[in-house]
Amino acid sequence: MSGLTKLSVAALVDELGALALQAAPIEKRRGELKAELIRRQEGRKVATDFEGERFTATATLSIRETLNTEQVKAFLGERLPAFTSRAEVWQVRTKAKAL
Repeated sequence: MSGLTKLSVAALVDELGALALQAAPIEKRRGELKAELIRRQEGRKVATDFEGERFTATATLSIRETLNTEQVKAFLGERLPAFTSRAEVWQVRTKAKAL
């Protein structure tokens, strides 16, 4: 059993929020670094390995297809429920309090 069960709800919430604050600039920087590696692909359409001292990063190009759900819903109309499923999903969000 993890030590989390011994923490109060307030401690859980505050640690979760603090981690989110720490992660935001890290994720922003990761995005910037990835964008720069993609820019350095220089028009290549094949996977490229970029070598660092401690890590290797691989840039790959893929095709992503998306479904226009509004058009599908309009097309299927009342038949839509036969093609959908539902599930309960929990989400936890944090926001900083004004001090």
